[in-house]
Amino acid sequence: MESFLRPANKSDLGITFLWATDPLIRKNSFNQSTITKSDHEKWFNAKISSVSCFYYILLDNGRAVGSIRFDICNDIGTISYLIDSAYHGRGYGRDILDKGIMKIKANCKEVKILEGWVKNENTASIRIFEKLKFRKMYDDGLKSRFELQLT
Repeated sequence: MESFLRPANKSDLGITFLWATDPLIRKNSFNQSTITKSDHEKWFNAKISSVSCFYYILLDNGRAVGSIRFDICNDIGTISYLIDSAYHGRGYGRDILDKGIMKIKANCKEVKILEGWVKNENTASIRIFEKLKFRKMYDDGLKSRFELQLT
Protein backbone atom coordinates (compact mmCIF):
# COMPACT_ATOMS: atom_id res chain seq x y z
CA MET A 1 0.00 0.00 0.00
CA GLU A 2 1.44 3.37 -1.02
CA SER A 3 -0.55 5.29 1.55
CA PHE A 4 0.55 7.97 3.98
CA LEU A 5 -0.84 10.13 6.76
CA ARG A 6 -0.95 13.90 6.65
CA PRO A 7 -2.30 16.28 9.28
CA ALA A 8 -5.99 17.08 8.93
CA ASN A 9 -6.68 20.67 7.87
CA LYS A 10 -9.59 22.99 7.07
CA SER A 11 -9.90 21.57 3.54
CA ASP A 12 -10.92 18.21 5.09
CA LEU A 13 -14.14 19.57 6.60
CA GLY A 14 -16.32 18.29 3.75
CA ILE A 15 -14.97 14.75 3.57
CA THR A 16 -14.93 14.35 7.36
CA PHE A 17 -18.58 15.47 7.49
CA LEU A 18 -19.48 12.87 4.85
CA TRP A 19 -17.70 10.20 6.86
CA ALA A 20 -19.30 11.35 10.12
CA THR A 21 -22.77 11.02 8.61
CA ASP A 22 -22.23 7.81 6.61
CA PRO A 23 -24.62 5.15 8.03
CA LEU A 24 -22.06 2.34 7.61
CA ILE A 25 -19.49 4.31 9.60
CA ARG A 26 -22.00 5.62 12.16
CA LYS A 27 -23.09 2.11 13.16
CA ASN A 28 -19.69 1.62 14.84
CA SER A 29 -19.75 5.01 16.55
CA PHE A 30 -20.58 5.25 20.25
CA ASN A 31 -22.47 8.50 19.68
CA GLN A 32 -25.50 7.76 17.51
CA SER A 33 -26.92 11.29 17.59
CA THR A 34 -27.61 13.06 14.32
CA ILE A 35 -24.74 15.33 13.31
CA THR A 36 -25.49 18.69 11.73
CA LYS A 37 -23.02 20.36 9.41
CA SER A 38 -22.64 23.34 11.77
CA ASP A 39 -22.03 21.08 14.80
CA HIS A 40 -19.49 19.08 12.82
CA GLU A 41 -17.74 22.26 11.69
CA LYS A 42 -17.41 23.51 15.30
CA TRP A 43 -16.17 20.12 16.48
CA PHE A 44 -13.76 19.72 13.55
CA ASN A 45 -12.25 23.21 13.91
CA ALA A 46 -11.76 22.63 17.64
CA LYS A 47 -9.99 19.32 16.98
CA ILE A 48 -7.60 20.60 14.29
CA SER A 49 -6.64 23.60 16.43
CA SER A 50 -6.23 21.69 19.72
CA VAL A 51 -2.72 21.07 21.04
CA SER A 52 -3.99 17.89 22.71
CA CYS A 53 -5.32 16.35 19.48
CA PHE A 54 -3.29 14.77 16.69
CA TYR A 55 -5.63 14.32 13.71
CA TYR A 56 -4.52 12.74 10.43
CA ILE A 57 -6.02 11.86 7.07
CA LEU A 58 -4.92 8.69 5.27
CA LEU A 59 -4.25 9.27 1.58
CA ASP A 60 -3.76 6.57 -1.00
CA ASN A 61 -2.97 7.62 -4.56
CA GLY A 62 -4.19 11.12 -3.72
CA ARG A 63 -7.56 9.93 -2.37
CA ALA A 64 -8.62 10.45 1.24
CA VAL A 65 -9.60 6.98 2.46
CA GLY A 66 -9.85 7.49 6.22
CA SER A 67 -8.89 9.41 9.32
CA ILE A 68 -7.26 8.71 12.65
CA ARG A 69 -7.25 10.93 15.70
CA PHE A 70 -5.39 10.74 18.99
CA ASP A 71 -6.92 12.74 21.84
CA ILE A 72 -4.23 13.16 24.49
CA CYS A 73 -4.96 13.37 28.21
CA ASN A 74 -1.93 13.17 30.49
CA ASP A 75 0.07 10.20 29.16
CA ILE A 76 -2.84 8.42 27.42
CA GLY A 77 -3.72 8.79 23.76
CA THR A 78 -7.28 7.75 22.92
CA ILE A 79 -7.61 6.54 19.35
CA SER A 80 -10.53 7.20 17.04
CA TYR A 81 -10.25 6.05 13.47
CA LEU A 82 -12.47 5.33 10.50
CA ILE A 83 -12.19 4.16 6.93
CA ASP A 84 -14.40 5.50 4.14
CA SER A 85 -17.09 2.84 3.64
CA ALA A 86 -16.15 2.60 -0.06
CA TYR A 87 -12.75 1.25 1.06
CA HIS A 88 -13.81 -1.21 3.78
CA GLY A 89 -12.25 -4.66 3.58
CA ARG A 90 -9.07 -3.56 1.78
CA GLY A 91 -6.62 -3.49 4.69
CA TYR A 92 -6.79 0.24 5.33
CA GLY A 93 -7.87 -0.20 8.95
CA ARG A 94 -4.65 -1.91 9.95
CA ASP A 95 -2.66 0.44 7.72
CA ILE A 96 -4.07 3.62 9.28
CA LEU A 97 -3.62 2.34 12.83
CA ASP A 98 -0.08 1.13 12.16
CA LYS A 99 0.93 4.44 10.55
CA GLY A 100 -0.88 6.41 13.28
CA ILE A 101 1.04 4.64 16.03
CA MET A 102 4.32 5.56 14.33
CA LYS A 103 3.19 9.20 14.00
CA ILE A 104 2.15 9.54 17.63
CA LYS A 105 5.40 7.94 18.85
CA ALA A 106 7.37 10.47 16.79
CA ASN A 107 5.26 13.55 17.53
CA CYS A 108 4.03 13.16 21.10
CA LYS A 109 6.70 11.72 23.37
CA GLU A 110 4.63 12.16 26.54
CA VAL A 111 2.13 9.48 25.47
CA LYS A 112 2.93 6.21 27.21
CA ILE A 113 -0.33 4.33 26.58
CA LEU A 114 -2.61 4.17 23.56
CA GLU A 115 -6.19 3.08 24.10
CA GLY A 116 -8.98 2.23 21.73
CA TRP A 117 -12.62 1.67 22.60
CA VAL A 118 -14.51 -0.66 20.26
CA LYS A 119 -18.09 -1.91 20.08
CA ASN A 120 -17.96 -5.67 20.48
CA GLU A 121 -19.96 -6.10 17.26
CA ASN A 122 -17.14 -4.34 15.35
CA THR A 123 -15.12 -7.50 14.82
CA ALA A 124 -12.94 -5.95 12.11
CA SER A 125 -11.57 -3.32 14.52
CA ILE A 126 -11.14 -5.85 17.29
CA ARG A 127 -9.03 -8.05 14.98
CA ILE A 128 -6.91 -5.04 13.97
CA PHE A 129 -6.20 -4.06 17.58
CA GLU A 130 -5.31 -7.66 18.42
CA LYS A 131 -3.00 -8.03 15.39
CA LEU A 132 -1.16 -4.87 16.44
CA LYS A 133 -0.56 -6.36 19.92
CA PHE A 134 -3.09 -4.26 21.84
CA ARG A 135 -4.31 -6.04 24.99
CA LYS A 136 -7.98 -6.18 25.88
CA MET A 137 -8.23 -4.49 29.27
CA TYR A 138 -12.01 -4.17 29.66
CA ASP A 139 -15.15 -5.77 28.23
CA ASP A 140 -18.65 -5.04 29.49
CA GLY A 141 -20.38 -7.16 26.85
CA LEU A 142 -21.12 -4.16 24.61
CA LYS A 143 -17.75 -2.48 24.27
CA SER A 144 -14.11 -3.28 24.91
CA ARG A 145 -11.06 -1.22 25.73
CA PHE A 146 -7.77 -2.14 24.09
CA GLU A 147 -4.43 -0.84 25.30
CA LEU A 148 -0.90 -0.65 23.93
CA GLN A 149 2.03 0.32 26.17
CA LEU A 150 4.50 2.53 24.28
CA THR A 151 7.28 2.44 26.87
